[in-house]
Amino acid sequence: MDKTLILNKIREYKNFKSDADFARFLEIPAQNLSKWKARNTFDIEILYAKCTEINPEWLLTGQGPMLKEPTPEDKQSKLQKLKEIADTPTKKNNLIPFYEDVATIGGTSISADTSAVANTTTYIDAGDWFKGEVSAAIRHYGDSMVEYSNGCILALKTITNQRNIVWGHNYVVETDEIRVTKRLQTCPEDKNCIMAYSTNTETYPDGTLIHEPFKIHKEDIRRIFLVIGSIHKEYGTEAVFIRK
Repeated sequence: MDKTLILNKIREYKNFKSDADFARFLEIPAQNLSKWKARNTFDIEILYAKCTEINPEWLLTGQGPMLKEPTPEDKQSKLQKLKEIADTPTKKNNLIPFYEDVATIGGTSISADTSAVANTTTYIDAGDWFKGEVSAAIRHYGDSMVEYSNGCILALKTITNQRNIVWGHNYVVETDEIRVTKRLQTCPEDKNCIMAYSTNTETYPDGTLIHEPFKIHKEDIRRIFLVIGSIHKEYGTEAVFIRK
């Protein structure tokens, strides 16, 4: 079994651009990850603890599907727990639906898993943060938006009318192909499109932007969310309390 290949597949699935980013996610020194690959080994307990959606049989053998398939009993149990939360007095708290399996990216290199928005996986108790403005929370990956760290949680507000877009603000835009976080501006040359900009202005040696702006056709937009805020985890602290 090629364990280095398994590590690379997990990194690719999580959309980390470098081994250093992957190591930070695993909360291990980067040199440990390098040693794993050099020795064709890894600490399965760390990987399974940080990647709970990964199929343990695949981690052990490299065979079968990479991701676990929830059983009908698991789905029913999850829905029942969410109903119990909604029916208890804690519903007075500021509980934000958190879609753990849904992610946005800074670039356009992966497809959006749009099916995952049907059911929330858990709730974030945000206390007095955001004060009811937020309709959902999802993960963000990538480095094209400098204000959002790789793996952070974005708090989002659903926008039901594109006329309510405030140009120059950050939004999550979802089409049939992609789900991206970008700063939106008008497209003067084509009123049927909007421009999506990155805040990371790094360039290649020839001066070309690494994260170039691009057009999104308005008719292709399935959903759009205003980014209200972001939640970043620091080592040794818990930024939010998550109710499961």
